Amino acid sequence: MGRRTKRLLALLCVLAISVNMYLLLKDGSKADRAAYISKTNQSSKKDIIQKVDVPGVVSPAESTPYYFDKSLGTFGDFLVKEQETVTAGTPLFEYTADDVWAEVEKLEAEKEKTEQQAESIGDHISELIAYKATVQFSGEDEENTSADIIHNIEKDIYDKKLQQELFMEEASMYERQIQSISSRDSKVTVLSKNDGIVQDINYELGDPAVVISSSAPNVTGVIEEADRHKIEEGMKVSVSVPDMDNIEGMLVQAGSLPEEKISVEKNSEYPYAAALNESEGLFMGKHVSVSIITEEIKNAITVPETAIFKEGSQHYVWAVMENGLLEKRKVVKGKKMEGAVQITEGLVNRELVVFRAKDVEKNEGPMFITPAHPGEITKNSLKQLGKSEALRYFLKGLTSN
Repeated sequence: MGRRTKRLLALLCVLAISVNMYLLLKDGSKADRAAYISKTNQSSKKDIIQKVDVPGVVSPAESTPYYFDKSLGTFGDFLVKEQETVTAGTPLFEYTADDVWAEVEKLEAEKEKTEQQAESIGDHISELIAYKATVQFSGEDEENTSADIIHNIEKDIYDKKLQQELFMEEASMYERQIQSISSRDSKVTVLSKNDGIVQDINYELGDPAVVISSSAPNVTGVIEEADRHKIEEGMKVSVSVPDMDNIEGMLVQAGSLPEEKISVEKNSEYPYAAALNESEGLFMGKHVSVSIITEEIKNAITVPETAIFKEGSQHYVWAVMENGLLEKRKVVKGKKMEGAVQITEGLVNRELVVFRAKDVEKNEGPMFITPAHPGEITKNSLKQLGKSEALRYFLKGLTSN
């Protein structure tokens, strides 16, 4: 190629570039300007979890008071000590009854009441078993839902059976007390109804005489006024314990009255209690962190929060189309979690979007360019490309605007 021809080609290149730059930069130019996109991102499926984080402390799940009615007779002795571990049926204290048969009648009434409660729970268990048999499986989504329903039913049946066993054991305890009074003298022994630890003994015979705290722990604490409206009993909880795996559970109490006296001068705090699925390694008084799960959305379509921009009342993303152009796509936002936003309408899974919507300035697009990576260009790759293909890419880049 002669020197004159080379000069002519160079002049044409400079002229083409100059014309392109003029068309792009002159005021009122109608030429499309390519947007410089630093990064793209695919929409993806994630589980969106909305939660309220609160502090908590491990506490007894239940405290049972035992009273001594002085009108029934004369107090004898306490048969346990504070901090002592007891089981259902452990003797707590004894007294001498003034009217033995009145005491027997009272115990028989308590026994009958407890047996009725056990029978009622048995009826409920039968209803749950019958309902479980009616749950049907059809599509994949419904199968997952049905599996969750069956799991919850089986858990309810298990819990109800435990409650029924406790009532039956309590009825047996009353029967033993009745037999003890009937076969001996007028001395009455008060027995523990449940397993636990002796929390308090009132040696002055005030009320209650003995308090038994259950061995099973709950987590208790308070919920801030600003969060109370989000919380309902039955919500899942996740308890974070130092040096242990997270423990799952369920919120069993969400107080509707403040923990302390109501005041206009300070925000109210409401008591809560959460039952735990397991308690190994926990001890009473241990401080923990609790996440109350207020909402959980499975397989939500999400994009980075930075990918969304707003015009007026509408939200948009810049979607990267298969033809290599940008499309301003209207979307509907859902829930937000840790920098990701749910898209309920406008995108499907694995669609490519501009990571930072602000990269696309006004009047830019639908064409775009991305950062060059000259370090990835080697002599070998250029040799493999071939002269004709290299020229094609050069001309395409030259005329891309």
